[in-house]
Amino acid sequence: MGTIRVSHLGWRLPGGDELLRDVSFIVRDGDRAALVGANGVGKSTLLSLIAGDLQATTGTLTIDGRLGVMRQFVGVAGRDEDEQDSETIIDLLLSLAPASIRDAASRLRTAEQHAAADPICYANALAAWGDTGGYDAELHWDDCAMRSVGLPVEEIGVRPLRTFSGGEQKRIALEVLLRGDADVLLLDEPDNFLDVEAKRWLEGELAATRKTVLYVSHDRELLAATATKIVTVEAEGSWTHGGGFAGYGEARRSHLNKLERDRTLYSKPPRADYASSSRARSDRRTSASSASTCVSVVLAPVSGRSSSSDSTSMDSPIRSTSRSISVTAWPCSAATGSARATFSGC
Repeated sequence: MGTIRVSHLGWRLPGGDELLRDVSFIVRDGDRAALVGANGVGKSTLLSLIAGDLQATTGTLTIDGRLGVMRQFVGVAGRDEDEQDSETIIDLLLSLAPASIRDAASRLRTAEQHAAADPICYANALAAWGDTGGYDAELHWDDCAMRSVGLPVEEIGVRPLRTFSGGEQKRIALEVLLRGDADVLLLDEPDNFLDVEAKRWLEGELAATRKTVLYVSHDRELLAATATKIVTVEAEGSWTHGGGFAGYGEARRSHLNKLERDRTLYSKPPRADYASSSRARSDRRTSASSASTCVSVVLAPVSGRSSSSDSTSMDSPIRSTSRSISVTAWPCSAATGSARATFSGC
């Protein structure tokens, strides 16, 4: 069982510039996931983070299962000449092995140099090499060397890497990983330097493997023949297409169109007429809630009628008395205007 889980992963260059931000995806057991994206977006860096060669700035990643890694520069010419002269096929094979075997090989190599002076140390190193699976690894490497270049490790193990073509180096590395016991494989541009025949071989091996594979490739034919899932690394984050490469183009266009619609929808400012009408309705509601009507009632004597002195005596006969009534109404809020209404009567 092998699974890769990447959650909100981010990474900054040593100078502080951000290369990866909020990258999230899952590669499940048995998936063959292709990692694609524009040049320089950080695909190889992402593989290095998953492999543990680099430390993420943010986010988390987990790998369930044993991990095998083929890094980008396997088979690349033009490196430092001294390094090329010193590296051998054995060094390449050890670089593909688990850390425990690499450590045991380093101790054994050191002990061999001092075997005459310290035979006990040499014997212990040999025992440790066997305990960690070193002898089984030698058998596996020999089988892969015969399959890839037709020669046993005993003959080619100490030969410098530069004496093999880039395609031969890649083929040896791929044989070792695809036929090894790793559950999860990270392959950075595995098709580079392979001739047509070797690429067809790689397509068949990837399509048939039951391992979980995450790989970077620019070869459309390889992607179409092998990918069951495609993870696109974007400027911010990532997007996963859950199908093969045949439907990737259409799915990618639909995804980008949706992003554009969402961007237009959520970044569009409110229309001017809608905003104006909304403000007008708000003003009317404010005015209506703040306005009230005040009423004033004034009683005043009517000219020509009897005065108050006429009614001071209890003995005086009752006389008819009239009063004028004036009613005035007006809004109390100046915001509603200055309209007035007056009613008078007797």
